[in-house]
Amino acid sequence: MDSDKSLDQYFKAARAWEEDRWISAQRSERRAWAISAACCFIGLCGLGTAAALAPMKTVVPYLLRVDSSTGVVDAVSPMQIGAPQSEVITRHLLHLFVTAKERYIPDLAPSDYALVGSMQSAVLNQQLLHDWDKSNPESPINRYRDGTVVLVKIHSITFLPHDPSGNTIAQVRFSTIHRSASGGERASQWITTLAYRYTAKPKELWDVENNPLSLLVSEYQREPEVAMASPTEVGS
Repeated sequence: MDSDKSLDQYFKAARAWEEDRWISAQRSERRAWAISAACCFIGLCGLGTAAALAPMKTVVPYLLRVDSSTGVVDAVSPMQIGAPQSEVITRHLLHLFVTAKERYIPDLAPSDYALVGSMQSAVLNQQLLHDWDKSNPESPINRYRDGTVVLVKIHSITFLPHDPSGNTIAQVRFSTIHRSASGGERASQWITTLAYRYTAKPKELWDVENNPLSLLVSEYQREPEVAMASPTEVGS
């Protein structure tokens, strides 16, 4: 009898030990699964955050150009294939406007004057009228009476954010070459900041011919690209 009781106690103790091991294993397994799920959740959150920040890490290339004669450095805005048509057209119109406004070639002066007048605001046209008045000693008609011509080369056009009035701001870098009748040349580097917008379709025939898309420049400010104590002399 005593031996039977001893066996029963042994088996009960063994069963209790096995049950404790099984319960402990179940707890460890549940704990491992919980930790694994938490790690997976943290990993997914990290991937989501990295994906959300991916657009902020886009690499934007810039092309810097150095003028060999003046050392002026400017950032060139590349015209990529597939650029919006409106941007291409605006660049073309601003190129035409600045070229016509800054150059002086006697045979082209009347058409340049008409083109600039059709693309400027009334305030700027009042200044244009004064600048070209024959009674003004600084008028191109008087200044270049000796046969000098002024040529213009556009280097870059950069678009800037809109101003509070809703106008678009652009900066145009260009150079002018004053070529005298004797063949001497004087080159200068300039940068102009202008504000423009597109208005309603033109009504006058001459506006249609010169500015069919009704681009209107409302502000125009020109200044030297660098402090030019003595402009560059070429071929003199």
